[in-house]
Amino acid sequence: DGILKDVKCHGAIDYVTEMPKVFALSKVNLNPMLRIIQSGVSLRAFDIMGCGGLLLSSFQPELAELFVDGQEMVMYSSIEDAIAKAQFLLENEDVRERIAQAGKEKVLTEFTLSQRFKEICKICEL
Repeated sequence: DGILKDVKCHGAIDYVTEMPKVFALSKVNLNPMLRIIQSGVSLRAFDIMGCGGLLLSSFQPELAELFVDGQEMVMYSSIEDAIAKAQFLLENEDVRERIAQAGKEKVLTEFTLSQRFKEICKICEL
């Protein structure tokens, strides 16, 4: 009995055509950040939430600045914490769905391309 005994692993799929379905249909989407990445938010986090998937991510300060942990996504601080939070989310569908929906709404309203371009222009004083 390994810690991933109930995880279903599949082969590679197309990120553009198939991955959005996987994100949306998965009960929990893991987003572990590589130790080499010191800061930032991965595009994968936005992709997961934008598709309506629940994001369970390793802690990143920038992610915590943009989203509310436990309300729009969930962050973990260790493997044990990730397992405990994943188990809780799998056992509490209403909580899981509420968090996933809030994350999706935030991404689709506050992180559109037009909004990002406006922010870039503002920063660059254009």
